[in-house]
Amino acid sequence: MSLAFLFCYPDCVFGWNEGEKVVYVSSSVGDDANDGSIEKPFRTVNNPKIPHKDVIIRLKCGDVFFESLSGYTGVVIESYGRGERPVLCGFKVLENPSAWVQAGENLWKLDMFRDDCFSGFNDDIEHLNDIGCIYMPDSNRMFGHIVQHRKDLKASGDIFLTDKFKQDDMDPETFRYVTLYYDGNPAELGKMCFSVCSHGISGLDSCEVKNITVRGFSKHGISGINNSLIENCTVDVIGGSIQFDTPRWTRYGNGIQFWVKSLFAKNSIIQNCVISRTYDCGSTIQGSPVDVSNPENICFRKNMYFFCRQAFEHFLNSSNTKPCYENCGFTDNICFRMGENMFSSPEGRDAAVLSYENNVKNIAIKDNVFYGSSYYCSRLKPVGMTGNKVYIYPGQYLNHCHYVNGYDSIYVEDEKSIEKYRQWSMDDSDIRILERGSKKDRRIGKSVARKIYRKADSLQRELLKDYL
Repeated sequence: MSLAFLFCYPDCVFGWNEGEKVVYVSSSVGDDANDGSIEKPFRTVNNPKIPHKDVIIRLKCGDVFFESLSGYTGVVIESYGRGERPVLCGFKVLENPSAWVQAGENLWKLDMFRDDCFSGFNDDIEHLNDIGCIYMPDSNRMFGHIVQHRKDLKASGDIFLTDKFKQDDMDPETFRYVTLYYDGNPAELGKMCFSVCSHGISGLDSCEVKNITVRGFSKHGISGINNSLIENCTVDVIGGSIQFDTPRWTRYGNGIQFWVKSLFAKNSIIQNCVISRTYDCGSTIQGSPVDVSNPENICFRKNMYFFCRQAFEHFLNSSNTKPCYENCGFTDNICFRMGENMFSSPEGRDAAVLSYENNVKNIAIKDNVFYGSSYYCSRLKPVGMTGNKVYIYPGQYLNHCHYVNGYDSIYVEDEKSIEKYRQWSMDDSDIRILERGSKKDRRIGKSVARKIYRKADSLQRELLKDYL
């Protein structure tokens, strides 16, 4: 397919040629021996009969596809039929709760190689079981506090996988066992889901992804995007896996990520999506560019974020270039209670916006609503942060840098602290201090939560019920 593309920021028109091949896929009624018509859909998206170029792929609403998708050019991926958005799901599902074996006082061990105990996602991915969390579908809750050392298993729900993080130290058995600290028998919790070490969707060039849910992957939800549109999608329970070959043991995982290094990252819009429960940020433009052009014309707009570590993250750091953002930004989004990402792993960088820039760069962060979280984590003054509406509690910060000892942080106390932040940042955003739990706080929080609720899927809506 020759994707007709026109970028006029902030408006973008995507389209495809009339008469392009259309295939239908249904995990519930399809068969990979079918012809891919609406009457005889395929069962899996990764069916070799479905090309990765110049095709429209339609997934049946209400169906769950235990697959990850990668490497598409000129492709439209969208839904058909009625009901909830189709789900690309990265959960490996424990069907036999009695497979947990007691391994000490309040310690339980599970062999992830026991294929007879699992259903769901099962692919030939190295380190597949480098999970990000354990999700309980019956309660829509999760255990996400993974510790580096077995001795650190101290609270109910703590998880240990491995203390290794160097690729050379790992072997096929590194992620064989999951050890859970639980003050009871985990079999009582019923069915459990383990988010697997994969991206939900990656490697998109000149593509459109619309009306799809991505859930349960321990890397990134959607990554490797160029010249593409992501629209009306939901992204949930993402990240938390152990990152390999880093200076220290660390975990990662973003909802929708633009990574700028050897990849192009241009001419793309992410809009009207709902992103929740990400180990790291909901949306990011970041990387270490080397001999590639700058990211251009990337816009996150009119999206809804809740229960992520941060809503937005950005940095472009390189030792041999001076990269910059060209017409990129996060505008007109709604962000609700960042830092409460459900992974039970709070950090000093939990805030609405995080920047690791090594020098000041202009990126638009404007006309957003931020409710119930700290505001800006960075050692550098923001450029392009303006016109936001910020609802913040005393004790949260307007500016902080978690990795600089003795940093002169600006915590919310009164109007003087807001004025101090304004003088430092030149940010003209409307910042309002709320008394936590007050009538005004509840009213504003309910108003923000309702806006997200209207666009969220059923599992995301369950998380918001207490705020309505």
